[in-house]
Amino acid sequence: MEKIKIFSAYYKQYYIPKSPIFCPIHVGHINSQNELGLLADDTGDNISSKNLTFNEVTAQYWVWKNYKEAEFVGFCHYRRYLIYPSENNIYSKIRNKIRRTFKIRNKNFTSQMDEKLSLFTSKILNDTEKYDIFVPREILMPLTLEEQYEKFHVIDHYTQLGKSIEKEAPELSKYFTLASSRKAIFLGNLFIMKFEIFDDYMQKAIKILEDVEKNIVLPDDAYQRRAIGFLSERLFTVFMYYILDTQDYKVKKLDILNSDSLLGQDSKKQEKSFSNTGVKKNSKNIVFAIDSFSSDSFQNIEVVGWAFLPKVNNKFIKKFIQLYSSNEKYTYSLEDSLREDIVLENTSYPSSGFYQKINTEDLIEGKYSVKLILEDEEKQQFISYLEDYKVFKNENGIVIIKI
Repeated sequence: MEKIKIFSAYYKQYYIPKSPIFCPIHVGHINSQNELGLLADDTGDNISSKNLTFNEVTAQYWVWKNYKEAEFVGFCHYRRYLIYPSENNIYSKIRNKIRRTFKIRNKNFTSQMDEKLSLFTSKILNDTEKYDIFVPREILMPLTLEEQYEKFHVIDHYTQLGKSIEKEAPELSKYFTLASSRKAIFLGNLFIMKFEIFDDYMQKAIKILEDVEKNIVLPDDAYQRRAIGFLSERLFTVFMYYILDTQDYKVKKLDILNSDSLLGQDSKKQEKSFSNTGVKKNSKNIVFAIDSFSSDSFQNIEVVGWAFLPKVNNKFIKKFIQLYSSNEKYTYSLEDSLREDIVLENTSYPSSGFYQKINTEDLIEGKYSVKLILEDEEKQQFISYLEDYKVFKNENGIVIIKI
């Protein structure tokens, strides 16, 4: 039996770790139009067909039902990994190795990631002798867990989660109440734990989430249709409070390495256009991540992510996201996209998240770049160009392809 196996969820081609403790798994494979040549979540006992609503839970289910070959099992995403704090210097060394348009062929990026995850491998193998569970540090929020869900998702779904917990795992109920009142979350369905603990979690989680699924109405909104996945993060937070209070497991808290957050840059391109009279410009690097860039059935483009300026304690009072064409003729924007549900722990970057919809009924097809602007109290702006996309329109709505 192996000591540890960490399953990394993929739905597209991306960097794959060389470390043998990582195992990439293609989630939602049964309905996928891409063939990645990876282990797939639609063999054996599986719920691969539910991936659009359950997200990475389909990978967790597959491992739970089909894999019994490691003492510890863990889960990460193709672009998010647990990492030791001393190795999470994402704001310096590795950031400069990433280009604005990510390419797997970027050898600098690949070698840097290989080096970091190799070092993580040696440390985690040693620490499995000392700890039972590894989780990311809690993300602190200015809103309670329930308030945050009500503001950014469908509150009826959250209410049903509480009812399903009471029905299927009543021993968790008081911890759901506790979690709902706290301003913190264990984010991302990222964790590593002994298999017997994972088994306990999954026995509870699947019964609860399937009961939720039966008792809610999923919206047409592509982002909000991921409701079971969103709720599973809250459920894992509840489970952790239960574990910490009732069990004597040793828990190690780690950081999250998000490879997309390494794209911050100071672009000379920003100085030639979009100048605002009376507004100072600053070319310092913005550290950011786009968690979701997609279209919904209502002709909106949704952008979800977070951003901040390292080593600057400014509280940004405005965030702007602009979608603009390569010839700078067409621009679509929405101001004040402040999302107050994300605060990075142990930093001075309040309100670092954004969640925004851009109505694009009059969108012209073509190549667009995404521009992020942070503005502080002194109306000083910090600008970064995020990524390039091709945008198409058809009878079913908007199609977005990352370049």
